[in-house]
This record gives sequence, C-alpha cells and structure tokens, in this order.
Amino acid sequence: MFTISLEEIPGLPVVKPGEKYEGIDHSSFYRSIASEISPIIEQYGGVLMRGFKIDSEAAFQDFMSAIPEQQLDYIDGNSPRTKLIGKVYTSTEYPKEYELSMHNELSYSNNWPKMLYFCCVTEPLEGGHTLIADCRKVLKELDPDLVDKFAKNKVKYTRYLHGGFGLGSSWQKTFEVSSKDEAEQCCKDLDIDFEWDDDDGLMISQIGPGVARHRTTNELVWFNQADQFHLYNLPDEIQEGILALTEGDKRKYPTYAYFGNGEEIDTRLLKEVRSVFKKNTIVFPWKKGDLMIIDNQLMAHGRSPFNCERKILVSMT
Repeated sequence: MFTISLEEIPGLPVVKPGEKYEGIDHSSFYRSIASEISPIIEQYGGVLMRGFKIDSEAAFQDFMSAIPEQQLDYIDGNSPRTKLIGKVYTSTEYPKEYELSMHNELSYSNNWPKMLYFCCVTEPLEGGHTLIADCRKVLKELDPDLVDKFAKNKVKYTRYLHGGFGLGSSWQKTFEVSSKDEAEQCCKDLDIDFEWDDDDGLMISQIGPGVARHRTTNELVWFNQADQFHLYNLPDEIQEGILALTEGDKRKYPTYAYFGNGEEIDTRLLKEVRSVFKKNTIVFPWKKGDLMIIDNQLMAHGRSPFNCERKILVSMT
C-alpha cells in the first residue's frame, strides 16, 4: 500500500502511496500502516509522507483523528502561533526574515510532546524549510565535556511574560488563559516557579534536562533549548533592543537560560551546539500535501528564513 525511499531526502525516509491507496481516507490508511511506520521513525527519527494529499486544515485534522495518542494544546509554549481547528496550530509565526534555531519542542516544560506532525498547506517557493537534525548524532559529535556539563547541571529557563503589551509573549497567550488564577494553576501543574510584578507581568523559571534518555529506544539524546532561550541566539539588533528596553535586567528578558544551578552558560558552548546542529541539519523542499512525522526526542527542528507565502500546520501528541 506504500513505498519507502531512503534516497530522495538523505536522512529522512519518504513514504509514498501505492497503487491501492486511491479512494482510501487518510485516517483509515494511517491506521493500517502505523505499525510498519513506527519502527522506521525510531530508526531515523521521522518520516515524510508525500503524495497523500493532506493539504488543508480539515484534511490534517481528519488524519490526526487516526492517531491513538491524545492531541496536545500548546500550553507553556514559547513560539508565537495560532490555534486553527481542534488542536491544530500554525507551525510558528516567528518573523519570517529570521531563522528559527534548532530545538526539541517544549523540552524545557513538563508538557513536552512525544511526537510532532507537520502538514504543508501552502508550499514556500523561496526558503521557509522546516529544518531537522538527529539529536543522537548531535550528542555524539559535541565535546564530551560539554555534554557532561549539561547532563549533570541541566538547564534553568527563565521567561518574562507580559500582561498584554510588551516584549515577547503574554502569560495569557502562553498558558491559553484569561485570568491570573488560571495562569498560576498552570504554573503549579507544570512545576514552574512564578512571581508577579507590579506591571501584571509574570516572571517564571523552570528546570529542564540537558540530555535525555529516549523513552523506548533507551538511547541518549541532546534534549534542550538552552541556545534558543539565551540572548546570544537572537540577531544583534534584537539583542540591542532587549538590552535597552529591560535596562539589562535579565528577569525582564522574554527568554533566558542558565545552567540548572544558576551558573551562566558560556556562549562559546552555545556556539559549539549551534555549529554541530548546522553540520547535521537536513534540508528538504516542502510540497503541498506533505506530512512529516518526527519523534520530538530523536529529531530537533527549526525553520529557515523565507520571503513568500507559506502555510505549515502542526499538531502534537
């Protein structure tokens, strides 16, 4: 009922429909092949399903109905996005002129998803790739002392969430709530330390792993977003703007990262992390109707800049 190509996109198996696919609905088809696809995802970190015509919000949500695991809300997220239908979101609304760095979704949170599903509704014609990289390979190529430091100390993530106007995200958007009581309950549920300021802003911090062991394969993987949260990650002009508006008060930075013990992270370490990710990044052109499934522990993802129409959807389980 399907074929698999390992050559079309090196590092990402491409699954295509066979002759008997025509006329079978998306959800029924996926249920019939899920047991065969799962070990491929474990081996490679993900697959791209191409030619199945999953090319609209409704078609994507129909496909997701075949997934036995519960779809997740994007609670505690740090990337701007919009909920469209059910628990289908835009993949990111991060400014298109900038690259979105490689990361494991919500790795800083107790709410991190196991699997990510991306669907291409409007293919970008200039840039706008969803970048991916195998976190097992990244871990093996990083300096062992660096890996050991992150594994032992973990990562402390801090965020300043404004009350409706300001830099970065609001606490209302981040937790999908409208009241302070609801926001506080989310923080308690997710083991997040929090403190309100006089401007109705919410200062939060949480500890996440630097390295993780995969839940089924037992492999060690690089699993954190330290370089993405750090001010170092941002373009120079944005760094300068944040420093000016916050007067250098790190508690007011939209995002920041320390080691779990509160120690500053040397930016040279973050530079090495980004260099190794760049070396291992897989780039492929989206086609309308494509659906990519990745294991969030095994495969990090990002996005290249673009200057065209682009609509990529995401759902998480």
